[in-house]
Amino acid sequence: MENLRKIGALVALCIGCSGVQAQPLQTRELADGWSFRQLNIGAWSPAVVPGTVHEDLLRNGRIEDPYFRVNERSLQWIDKLDWEYRTVFDAPESVGRDRVELCFDGLDTYAAVYLNGECVLESANMFRRYRVDVTRIVRPAGNELRVVFSSPVREGLERLTAYGIALKANNDQSELGGLGPVKIAPFNRKAGYHFGWDWGPRLVTSGIWRPVRLESWGGARLADDYVYTLSCDERSARMGVDVTLEVAAAGTYRVDVLFDGERVARFDRMLGEGRNTLSSEFELRNPRLWWPNGAGDPNLYRVEVSLSRADTVIDRRTHRTGVRTLRLVQRDDADGRGRSFGFEVNGRMLFMKGANWIPSDNLLPRVTSERLGHLVRSARDAHMNMLRVWGGGTYEDDRFYALCDSCGILVWQDFMFACSNLPGDEPFLAEVRAEAEDNVVRLRNHPSIALWCGNNEIEILWRPWNATNKPGMKDGYPQEQADVLTRAYVGIFHELLPDVVRRLTRGAGYWHSSPSPGERIPWGSVDVTRYGDVHNWNVWHKRLPFEHYEEAVPRFASEYGFQSFPEMATVATYTLPEDREIESEVMTAHQRSKIGNSTILEYMARDYRVPTRFGDILYMSQVLQADGVRRGIEAHRRGMPWCMGSLYWQINDCWPVASWSSIDCYGRWKALHYAAARAFENVIVSPFRHGDTLDLYVVSDLVRPVTGRLELTLLDFDGRELGSRTLRVKAGANTSTLVGSFPVSELLSGVDRTQCVLVCRLTGRDVDYETLYYFDKVKNLRLPSSDVHFAVRSGGEGRCVVELSTDRLAKSVAVAYNGETGIFSDNCFDLLPGRPREIELRTADAPETVLRGLTCMTIDKTYEMEK
Repeated sequence: MENLRKIGALVALCIGCSGVQAQPLQTRELADGWSFRQLNIGAWSPAVVPGTVHEDLLRNGRIEDPYFRVNERSLQWIDKLDWEYRTVFDAPESVGRDRVELCFDGLDTYAAVYLNGECVLESANMFRRYRVDVTRIVRPAGNELRVVFSSPVREGLERLTAYGIALKANNDQSELGGLGPVKIAPFNRKAGYHFGWDWGPRLVTSGIWRPVRLESWGGARLADDYVYTLSCDERSARMGVDVTLEVAAAGTYRVDVLFDGERVARFDRMLGEGRNTLSSEFELRNPRLWWPNGAGDPNLYRVEVSLSRADTVIDRRTHRTGVRTLRLVQRDDADGRGRSFGFEVNGRMLFMKGANWIPSDNLLPRVTSERLGHLVRSARDAHMNMLRVWGGGTYEDDRFYALCDSCGILVWQDFMFACSNLPGDEPFLAEVRAEAEDNVVRLRNHPSIALWCGNNEIEILWRPWNATNKPGMKDGYPQEQADVLTRAYVGIFHELLPDVVRRLTRGAGYWHSSPSPGERIPWGSVDVTRYGDVHNWNVWHKRLPFEHYEEAVPRFASEYGFQSFPEMATVATYTLPEDREIESEVMTAHQRSKIGNSTILEYMARDYRVPTRFGDILYMSQVLQADGVRRGIEAHRRGMPWCMGSLYWQINDCWPVASWSSIDCYGRWKALHYAAARAFENVIVSPFRHGDTLDLYVVSDLVRPVTGRLELTLLDFDGRELGSRTLRVKAGANTSTLVGSFPVSELLSGVDRTQCVLVCRLTGRDVDYETLYYFDKVKNLRLPSSDVHFAVRSGGEGRCVVELSTDRLAKSVAVAYNGETGIFSDNCFDLLPGRPREIELRTADAPETVLRGLTCMTIDKTYEMEK
């Protein structure tokens, strides 16, 4: 009898569906008419959504620019107050719909949302998206939407008190924030860098930081689709697709999945109310595979998923994805004393070349598509194939991952945890679980996602597997509290997060912490250069020489670096003329590393003569940074296949500052970015000296062997040839090959090492690479006074070509146009006499105008100032 009732209900349902009027999904962006104020105090002022309180206060003239001089210090009151936003909107399209939902893509951070006076949502997590059913509350006209933001500082203090254990967070600048030694950052699911870092300010924001919209729909909507590669080669690819629908009215629905307009899957199903997931597999013949930058084309397919009811399309989702396989490969060494760590894409092991990525502004809604595009394309143009999205920032905007997809940039994606221990209470874990699920689902269609990593530097600081050793963050904790925090660490990074990745992806890689020697390996029990990934901060923090990079080559270098100051054009944006001294109050406020200035100057004195003029110090710091990090890059690449990755710290900045970046906050390339572009080319020549021997390596990322001629020419600084020899070279594919070794004394043959340079040029099939090798430190070189000349011609619409020439060696030429150096296609290079060099400048200015605005700096000019 029960079965008969079910059949009758199903028949009635089918009859009812046959005459249903389809209701396509409609979206209303809620970006207009917003105002804000301190909670219940004062008049309302205009606001911009998406945005933050800091931005709105600045627009309304109530605060000064947070990045200018030391203004940051006087703005610490903002995060101690509560704020509210409101707007009024009409929604006639919502009348009669099965479902009306209010959707927030990002609320920063503690927010209560009221619609027409009723609380519909409470948020405590900046990293989550929210979708709230407001069908019974929304009206056709005159809806008031109000969002109240509680102070993240007060909320953090309350959570600290409730948890009962103080947590350490090395980079929380609590003193600046008026909290003394009390660290609250770990208790907030909010971007850690907002509380300060050793390259960033303390600006603890609140606001509707990502878009908000109203969605009205009938019957059902497409909640998600996931397209994944099960296997592939050049001939065919086996693919899978999962489509998830949210059904408000049970009935018959059709789902079509198209790849570049060709249907690859169709579902006709009776679906009940609630969430329904439909899955299918399909085959692509002769697929266009997605390859990382430099290994092939990052081919993308347009995916269109449509949902129909009664022959009418009621929802549609479109995006692009790639066909590729990827896995993190770890194999034990034959001697049992190490384990490989590298990435295999489409069956090919690839060396990862790139950098670490931080948020591009402390006020995140100010990051435009143009700004993101410039940064990601700058990574591509520097021959990078990987960026590591670091765990103290944010899960980036969808635009970032789409750019990485199209540029062939793989993403090492940290979960947002960095440099602190964490609470392990159930409310915190529930937020972490929801945050992780949300972001894994949001990002899993991107072929650029290479790896999910649990955290940044928490394992190395906490060392959970060292039961009897309590260095670093464990100091000062009673054993009982240390055990509580260890359980929290294991629960989050070895249980919760890998479970989310395993459940919600088809085989995506997970690495529990960076750096780490591996799963539950006690620190100190192995040589970490032989396992896992390494953050090498012995250069910089321990002040070891740059030669250390060549002595400690790891399996994968996921962090290392050196600081420099930004160029003068950038310094001018946050200083007054009287501030332009390295140790001035303002310059110190924009140098967040306590050892920063002294470390730069100490390293500079080792290899260069330290200039006295402010502008020369800025320039020399960039020359120093470029040389040091280049040495690290080349050491890692020479170490192939032992080492299979080199990601320096860091590519970008969040404000104008002295930092480890290769591109400053205004998008200007530093000398490091130009040097990285040369060091990351697919084929390079890398000289390496040890004792009296100079080894010459050819390092190649190509799939075929490299054959050609390596010409070695010894020149004096006036350009005269002092000796030469030619090697026939055959270097292995996708590896590093030693192609020649020479005694330095033989190469010099009595020539003064301080007055010559060895030019190493490799030419062959699709290869033309040149590098210079000096036989002494730059400070010991007897550099001549050079005279650099410019010639300018049009390079086509919006471009000028600048030709440089010199009468004598010009060391580290930094060309500027109207005072800016980081805006050329190439810059900060050594210029040889008799060998003109062309670089490109994107500008609408006429060649004669450009010529008048060109200047340059060279090392010999800074030395001349000492005379």
